[in-house]
Amino acid sequence: MRRFLAAAAGLAWATTSHAQQFTINDILDSLQRGAARVNFAVADPSAAGKLDSVANLLRAAGAGSIKVSTLANVIARRRVGFAEANRWDPRATDLLAQPWFRDAILLLPLIANGSLQLQLDGKVPNKEADGILAPTDSLRARVQDNAMQQGTERLRRLEIKYGSGSPQLNVVEATANFVFQWLPGLRSGKDGSPSRYEFLAAYRTMEISAIKSSRSLPDAELVSGGQLGLRWYHWGVGWGTGSAKSQLLRPRYASAGLYVIGPADAPFAKLTGVRRRHGAFIGWGGIHVAYVAEYPQRVLVGGDRQLVPHLF
Repeated sequence: MRRFLAAAAGLAWATTSHAQQFTINDILDSLQRGAARVNFAVADPSAAGKLDSVANLLRAAGAGSIKVSTLANVIARRRVGFAEANRWDPRATDLLAQPWFRDAILLLPLIANGSLQLQLDGKVPNKEADGILAPTDSLRARVQDNAMQQGTERLRRLEIKYGSGSPQLNVVEATANFVFQWLPGLRSGKDGSPSRYEFLAAYRTMEISAIKSSRSLPDAELVSGGQLGLRWYHWGVGWGTGSAKSQLLRPRYASAGLYVIGPADAPFAKLTGVRRRHGAFIGWGGIHVAYVAEYPQRVLVGGDRQLVPHLF
């Protein structure tokens, strides 16, 4: 029970600014203080020798001042933070690339939560024992918290890309994105997070086409068109959520690519033929705008909703 409370205390401290001030030296000092308190060298000579060796090794490498928060971020996160990107303290990254350093760091919780904790139980007051183990607990708690955040973020991104608010794919798009998901840019991350990119190939049955005319207003008509390009999703918090206005300004996805019109300016028309015309489009959420430069030049506006689900 006491150990459970100590772990809970470590987790609580890890979420406060005070926990961010723990360093590797704090872990080493507290563990060695606890070892001296229970005469660890006599109770478990092997573990005590390992603790002293690891402490000397880490201090000699200049790792003592590395913060627990920095170390936990490098261990658990799959993306660099702002501090890492600016190389403010690259020591943790450099040292964790060394097998001996990883082994040394991983050995500390094993000693703290193993034989040392057993020696502390019943021999020192609970409050003192908790203080001795708190720096080590904060490292473990921070690594666990970062790992949990990674899992939460992965699920959030899966919902953005594959949830009910995402665009419905047709058979061609679904097949292509499944078959080519191993390609760079389309494949998932090592942690299972989806790629933000998606292959787009759609037939639009009715697009609003505006052609410049001699009158004050352009001529408008309904035509069919085709899109071939890429769709990408916005991972930022707040995108694709909220009111209709908010989702219009900050949709969950955008797109761009090639645009084609068939020989006939009519809805439900075929897109193949020698007189087909080409252009480009950009999409913002479920709305896209296209420009076709071939005569007659025109601007087209359309939506992503399918008339026949999973087809067009």
